[in-house]
Amino acid sequence: MPYYILHSTFIAYIGMYVISWDMDVLSKYVINTVLAFAATAICYEILRRFNTTRFLFGMRLKKSTNGE
Repeated sequence: MPYYILHSTFIAYIGMYVISWDMDVLSKYVINTVLAFAATAICYEILRRFNTTRFLFGMRLKKSTNGE
């Protein structure tokens, strides 16, 4: 679920800038796809590390690893 929520945001924002560039459509598509995937993967890796953001995105909470 979090990957789906994040990717649509990045596709829209990156696409707004890429569409104004002067190049063919296939190049714009490839650039948008690669950048949106990279941004989504990075953001997902950051979000999944904290229980607060895991809760907000509907993920299972991590159990504490401090031995208690």
